[in-house]
Amino acid sequence: MPSHTTTPKKILWRELLHREWGAARLRLTLYPGDAFYTPEEYDIRHCQSSPSSSRLQPDTERHQGVTTCLHLACRNRSPSDLVELLLDIYPAAARRRDAEGWTPLHTHILHGSVGTVGNPTREAEFLHVFQLLLHKSLTRRVVRSIEYPPVSVASIHGNTTGAPLHLFCCHGHHDAKNELHLVRALVLADPSQVTRSDPNGCFPGTLLWRLYTNRCRRFREDFSSSDTPDPAQRTLQILFCFLEALWGKHHTLHKVLEYQARYAGPDRTDFVRLYLEVYPESVLYWYEGKLPLHVAAELWPRSVTRRMALKVWSLMPGSSPDVADPLWRLGQVAPDAARQMDQRHGRLPLHYALTAPLTARLGIQKHRWTPPACWEDDAGIAGLIQAHPMGLAIPDPQTHLPAVGLVGWVASQVPVTSETALVGFLYSILRHEPCVLPHG
Repeated sequence: MPSHTTTPKKILWRELLHREWGAARLRLTLYPGDAFYTPEEYDIRHCQSSPSSSRLQPDTERHQGVTTCLHLACRNRSPSDLVELLLDIYPAAARRRDAEGWTPLHTHILHGSVGTVGNPTREAEFLHVFQLLLHKSLTRRVVRSIEYPPVSVASIHGNTTGAPLHLFCCHGHHDAKNELHLVRALVLADPSQVTRSDPNGCFPGTLLWRLYTNRCRRFREDFSSSDTPDPAQRTLQILFCFLEALWGKHHTLHKVLEYQARYAGPDRTDFVRLYLEVYPESVLYWYEGKLPLHVAAELWPRSVTRRMALKVWSLMPGSSPDVADPLWRLGQVAPDAARQMDQRHGRLPLHYALTAPLTARLGIQKHRWTPPACWEDDAGIAGLIQAHPMGLAIPDPQTHLPAVGLVGWVASQVPVTSETALVGFLYSILRHEPCVLPHG
């Protein structure tokens, strides 16, 4: 819809920039075509019309992104009726990206919640605009008898932030009830956000934990305030939304371990600790024939080192406690679980822990991380041996090797050392425990 020929379209842009909401409403009523103005496209046309300017590539500039009036309205926290008017005139603006790859929903998540604390009116406007932007992106459009399928802005990744769910997990929202509602709306719009990383390689679970640690610090500082919500409960509720998107509504500690190993960084047990605080009995819950300790030992590949092998043989687990090791944490909560064999394969948690590196190398479990250097001591495996020393002599049903033979077998399969170091490694095994020679 064209604007009046005697009035430049950038006037609406200036009114939105200076927060002149009444003038912007009047402008859109008189000249609705001004809603299509973008400074990048305007500059391209202006340079092309000028004979002295060099020729530009409009397709290249357009591919780099444009900032629409809707972006500016969301950035400056304009009233919801003005945003709704812009969307009615130009609904495709909800899907357009700026130079950073952000849609208006990205901009609204970052800037729209400013000033909503203690302001019910601003809070209601924030929620209304959020739902409106998400709804417009999910609506089918028919233009000149051509039907365009819905494209969710929740699936659009910014160049620096990823999907809107990543941005939301970075900053969150001050209201616990509304925050959970908005996360569910984003996950429902595009569940693949849960398993997609941002340009920095971070998953929503990783960003959620960073948000939780920041909130815990503020929670301790403002503990005297009775209306401050507990960040632990809010974090678990959001985590359950992620689990529902992957495996349905039934969440268990097994699923928390699996999610964190794949998508939240297995070098921490943040969600495991929170889950155990709320559901301490879950550590003894059987699911698909396994205890949580079996799952943790299977999903977290251990680093097989000479130091760890000597500790296995000498039964001297002198390593310091490692709170970042799920085996150590689960072993402290339920030490008797180290004696339990899984109901399908008859394997101990120690068997899973020792063969996990080889399992990961063969592609059965794929991870994009490297074990921290502190895992060379491996407090988790040391805890399993302390809780069940007889597990060293119990053969593994799959490899038919006892635990003392598994270490040598895995070390010979995983290229963690040079050939010379591997010979010395195996020699130290035979020197400490000659009986494993028939098993080699």
